[in-house]
Amino acid sequence: MMAPSLPTDGAPAAAPAGVPAAAPDPAGAPAPAPARDNRAFNQTMVGGIAPKVADPAAPAPPQQINQTMIGNAPPTGAPATPAANVAPPAVAAPSPQPRLANLNSTMLGGAGMAVPPTSPDPAISAHADAPAPPPVAAQPGGYSAAQYGQGTAQAVAEKSPPNSVGGSAPAVNDALTDLSIAGLPSRIARGPLVLIGVGGFLAVGAALFAIFWTSPAPLEAHISVGADGKEHLQLVCEDCVDGTTVTLNDEVATFASGKAQLALTAPLAVGNNELAVRVERPGLGRNEEIALQVPIQYRIKGDLSELDNEPPKLWIAIESVPGAKISVEGTAVELDSAGKGRFPVDVKKDLRGISRKREPLSRTLAYSVTLEGGSVEQGEVNLRMEIVPLSIDSPGSSVVIDDEHFTLAGRTAKGGTVRVAGSPITVDPAGRFAQRMKVNAVGETTITVQASAPGNAPRLVDIRVKRVKDLKEESITFRHGAIESYDQLTLDIDQKKGLAVALRGRVELAREDAHATVILLDVRSGCKKPPCLARLVYGSKVKLEPGAKLSAFGHIRGSVDGTRAGEKLPEIDVEFVLAGTDL
Repeated sequence: MMAPSLPTDGAPAAAPAGVPAAAPDPAGAPAPAPARDNRAFNQTMVGGIAPKVADPAAPAPPQQINQTMIGNAPPTGAPATPAANVAPPAVAAPSPQPRLANLNSTMLGGAGMAVPPTSPDPAISAHADAPAPPPVAAQPGGYSAAQYGQGTAQAVAEKSPPNSVGGSAPAVNDALTDLSIAGLPSRIARGPLVLIGVGGFLAVGAALFAIFWTSPAPLEAHISVGADGKEHLQLVCEDCVDGTTVTLNDEVATFASGKAQLALTAPLAVGNNELAVRVERPGLGRNEEIALQVPIQYRIKGDLSELDNEPPKLWIAIESVPGAKISVEGTAVELDSAGKGRFPVDVKKDLRGISRKREPLSRTLAYSVTLEGGSVEQGEVNLRMEIVPLSIDSPGSSVVIDDEHFTLAGRTAKGGTVRVAGSPITVDPAGRFAQRMKVNAVGETTITVQASAPGNAPRLVDIRVKRVKDLKEESITFRHGAIESYDQLTLDIDQKKGLAVALRGRVELAREDAHATVILLDVRSGCKKPPCLARLVYGSKVKLEPGAKLSAFGHIRGSVDGTRAGEKLPEIDVEFVLAGTDL
């Protein structure tokens, strides 16, 4: 009878012996160029009172302030210009990811990366006493180290020169990262008074509103936000012939068909803004300077300064003139004496968990502004960006060990960085990492792996690590409450994701996949109609021959396609195995 093949989720055929297997790019395509910033959180809402054009006067120096987006209230008695809807930019659909299913024999024999021997253990010490790993480029906002556990057990890093990265998989870095052990067990109507834009790369999910104000002939102007996220003066001049130039500070624009767009060197401040523009007509046309007063009542935008912290935090930053009252999502925002305040946006759930592709992070928050005098303006802040991918090949989401070492390996976006337990680890240019970890005492802890990339929100994955004295003793404890019967396991399996299982049987096929081992196990416990096959994913490398006895302990991931048409096999995330026994 033909030997069964190992189910796969679509992983490529194994490389020839001696050649490291290439891990799939989690993003499915090359990462965007570093120059593009996909973080579109700087969307800003601003309101103001009607500007009035003064008589020509000597130019006044413009105020230099931080970049933001603005809007202006219409002049008294003047109708507002209709709003123009701006569609948000489409988020590129990621390429489909390979899925392990119906793996043929070509999956066997792929060479994994060898884990080189570690250097002698240093003395147990605090994090700061260990030599720092290779430098990693800092991301905006930086990181603050998180402390794990409260017990006396500590994990220390064994330091040796990092292995050079070559081939298709990263070498394991023997510089161990410290771990601490905690011990065992409707949609809102928008007023026509708001201009919405973004800083950095434009990604607007709401309409843009701009209010025109008119000066005595010949100039009319309004504020807008360009595709570059910067504020501009949109100018209309009926008697400015083509070639007429307008200058503000060092920025120059040329009229064509009576229109020109002039970039602002700095965002306008909340309060009164005085702008002096110079108009120069070609030939013998008259030249003049025009003074514009642009009052801004408030500004609302996304604050990314703490997004890369541990844990990440996102805020809505608010500025207003005195007397304004502002609420976000129905909650009043307390403003300080300078008219500034912040509203927190909870994104913890969005950023946690494994994902092999970039996922969108999107929020739409309703706001209301009550200006001094009682007028009310309402609108929405639209926040949109992408979350960096992060996958963990080893040890998986949970691991139980009976010695002091395990390997942390996985992949993030090209050009990304990774931190574990608050410290940076080495990542190769393709986004792959393999770090040797050391736990110096029996106990249990949870470490957080955080990946970051320019222009993306970070992604975090929690890994439970438990070191025990003896795996056989642990297996006895683990079996309490675990599913051991194959027939019980396969009944409505997709409704049992996350439940504990303890399986015993014989190995049909096994292969090393990067830093993990994929096993096809013929389960003997509770099997009424053999063969009873299960696919095991074990986040460590182990040599197993066909027919070998094996007991596996872990949790249900779900189901995958089997080797026969219509067949579904249970898929198990394995925490630990006992080789050579099916008891």
